[in-house]
Amino acid sequence: MKKIDNNSLLCKILQYILVFTIILECNSIYSQIYGCHLIIRLVMTVIAIISIIFLIIPKKIKIHKPILFFIIYDILCVIMMLINTDSLSGNGIITLVFLIFLPLLLIYLSNITKEEFKNLLTKFVNVVVVLSVISLIFYILIVLLKLKPTTTIKIVWGKPYSLIESYYHLYFNTQDVWWLTGKSLMRNTGIFCEGPMYALILVVALIFNNLLNFKNTKSNLLKTIILFITMLTTISVTGIICSIIIIATNIKKYVLDMKKSYRKWFVISLLIVIICTIPIGLSFLSKKMNTSSAIHRNMDIEIGLNTFLEKPLIGHGINHERATEIDYENGYGYSNTIIPVITDGGILLGAIYIIPIVLLIIDGIKKRKINYLTFSLVFIILLFTTLIQYRLIMMLLISIIYCIIYNDYLVEENI
Repeated sequence: MKKIDNNSLLCKILQYILVFTIILECNSIYSQIYGCHLIIRLVMTVIAIISIIFLIIPKKIKIHKPILFFIIYDILCVIMMLINTDSLSGNGIITLVFLIFLPLLLIYLSNITKEEFKNLLTKFVNVVVVLSVISLIFYILIVLLKLKPTTTIKIVWGKPYSLIESYYHLYFNTQDVWWLTGKSLMRNTGIFCEGPMYALILVVALIFNNLLNFKNTKSNLLKTIILFITMLTTISVTGIICSIIIIATNIKKYVLDMKKSYRKWFVISLLIVIICTIPIGLSFLSKKMNTSSAIHRNMDIEIGLNTFLEKPLIGHGINHERATEIDYENGYGYSNTIIPVITDGGILLGAIYIIPIVLLIIDGIKKRKINYLTFSLVFIILLFTTLIQYRLIMMLLISIIYCIIYNDYLVEENI
């Protein structure tokens, strides 16, 4: 078969299909339509798998021993988890994700050039930037001009379902915020089921843009501004904190690129902004911590840890039944990623998520790469604040971590 050139139209289309499918599968409205959400997610997963297969087939495959070991461990671990599960019902997609999608993605990413790797990350950022622009336009039209919804859609979000407003099926108003001002405040949710889930996608795009933003190009700066402005409109505390952490790692590079005469005033202005925003940030954080959502998150962690300690090695089985899910007063038990992982699969499954972070931190310290350490910190925050443990986006993050470590895709860009 003729090799697909890195710059060929077919390669670009397949990469865009892959990243777009990964984004849509991460709790977008389109993936959560009531009555057929599992079928839609299955189709999205299969499309992502087929895209990777077509990208892999023409390549000369070479698998690094650490990558091979991780793939074997992943397969054996998930097989053990499935054996440990009382019912296999509802685990088909999870099985596909772990046993087919993740290994194929690792093989693909470990066999592409640095240019192709960076192009893939760029395509992810580009898609999210386009979604951001669309959502900002609708958000402004709705808030300022009171644009009316065109229809409503029934989705599997909340119990037993939610009816949400749709604007030409390009924007969905799914959430308001009360804790910030005491009054209903619309948050930008784009095409996602809630603001924090949209914020997650924006954070991942900012991480990728940060990994790519070595030359501080105007294009990358513009993308960062668009993503950050969109993040502010989601009113997601976690997302905004992660964004500030990511952007802060680039400030030094921007300052060094400035003329000396501007540099001093920039630093002074930045210090003033930081001093003024600290009290505001602490006030917002205090209000957020007093919300029922934050209280239940804390309860979820406590309940989850107690459940984990009952079977710490192999857990209770993937997607095991959680009694707390039917009792809202006692927490749902699934408001973050790491707790369901260790309760489902114990230390064995948890290692798939934790080991890459440990290795990335070690690699970042060894190579003095601040963007690797930033990636690690943000990834840890996401593990404890978002529910994406078996989503394609999580597999993408894990795969990228392994490949930037073992393939040194970005090693020449030390900072």
